[in-house]
Amino acid sequence: MRADSPPARFWRPREGHGSRRIYLAGSPQFTLPGRRAALFSPGRSCSLDVSGAFHGRTLVIDRGALDAHFTTLTGAALRGPILFGTALDIEDGPGSTVHEVAQLFRRQIAQSWASPMLLAALRGALFTSLLVHTRHSLSEILDAPQPRVAPACVRKAEEYMAAHAAEPIALADIVAAAGVPERSLRAAFVASRGIPPMDFLRRRRFELARRQLAEPSAGTSVAGAVAALGLGNPGRFSVEYKRRFGESPSETLSAGRAAAGLPLLRPRRRP
Repeated sequence: MRADSPPARFWRPREGHGSRRIYLAGSPQFTLPGRRAALFSPGRSCSLDVSGAFHGRTLVIDRGALDAHFTTLTGAALRGPILFGTALDIEDGPGSTVHEVAQLFRRQIAQSWASPMLLAALRGALFTSLLVHTRHSLSEILDAPQPRVAPACVRKAEEYMAAHAAEPIALADIVAAAGVPERSLRAAFVASRGIPPMDFLRRRRFELARRQLAEPSAGTSVAGAVAALGLGNPGRFSVEYKRRFGESPSETLSAGRAAAGLPLLRPRRRP
């Protein structure tokens, strides 16, 4: 099988016995099911030597989207494709992180109920993990010391997140509003607020969820608030909500409905 791919590809062997060889510029690279995957870069012609019954899973990443994410992270414009090392150890080390994030993204994108906010965050996490946890032609830019920025960028980012927390914004939107590279913004956020920007956004969304539950309309529900704000699984949301606010979301909603003169919701009976 021959692959001449314009986009970047993350290829993971799923089943089979023994290794499979990938030739890149005439040099063989080996993959092993569950242990070693392969990265195909734009502009590189690769051949995959496969014999017998063998299955793999390929994740195709749009080159333009990945390039834009790199620029968001670093502030550096690209003049050519990012060329990755071919073999990727997915069993241990940084490569295992790339694999885990890719698996999580793949599972979520297949769900019809997946929140656009969550998918946008997972997509950004996958791109960041791929760029940070693998070696490629531009790794030295990511390895360079982070420039210092003024705290004004933190205030701009906070203002943007506060205004758009109920919308499916991504890290790239926050970075654009702040006007500095992602790494610089993250460093400034951690230094001044003790948390990275996306944690601040999640905190803001929990505050919005609490406000919705405390000041409900007749149709307000915990599940609806979770889905609308992209806060993930309702069960995990409830655990984190209680840790943050000292009461369960259903308790907040019950008190809010009572204060608004709305009838209390009856708990669902299990069949």
